[in-house]
Amino acid sequence: MKVHTYLRIASICSALSLLVGCGQTTLQTVEVVTSTNGTDRLIKKDWETVRRSRPNEKSYDAHSLVWQRLKNGSWADQLTITQDEFQKASPYRRWISAIHSFDPESARAILKIAEGDAPMNSSAVTYIYSWREWDLRNNTEIKTIRVCADPFEPFSSQTEQIGDRTTKSTLSPEAAPSAAPSER
Repeated sequence: MKVHTYLRIASICSALSLLVGCGQTTLQTVEVVTSTNGTDRLIKKDWETVRRSRPNEKSYDAHSLVWQRLKNGSWADQLTITQDEFQKASPYRRWISAIHSFDPESARAILKIAEGDAPMNSSAVTYIYSWREWDLRNNTEIKTIRVCADPFEPFSSQTEQIGDRTTKSTLSPEAAPSAAPSER
């Protein structure tokens, strides 16, 4: 099943869920990384679903990664990588789980990527999380920095970073790094 088909099915299921009163799906900004000079930021957006039967439980599905630049006092989109565009280059299901850092000068970021170990139509898949350096302009991996021991493993300061630039990451209080996408 292609990701765009999955997203259409998820959207239909979300719409049906709203019609029958089972829950609500909204687009959420779950993480923001701002450059040291404060003029660029990288935003991770996910679909958030809250079910009425379990209001304290939320599920997240990847939506996009957006690079914005401050121009004349307003944030303007510089580049957007949708989930479909991110998925396109891999036969295995994958998504951006977290952002560690971002260098607008080189258009590179260090991202935590979740990727299945089997093709998308497989009946059994294990998701492997890894920190990777990513070329945002070309939407391609530069290199894998390391494979994570678990989905919530933070990026260690002893591991490689992009140049000597420091960035600040802000994770939404409700959003932990994305684990496997919800089954809707």
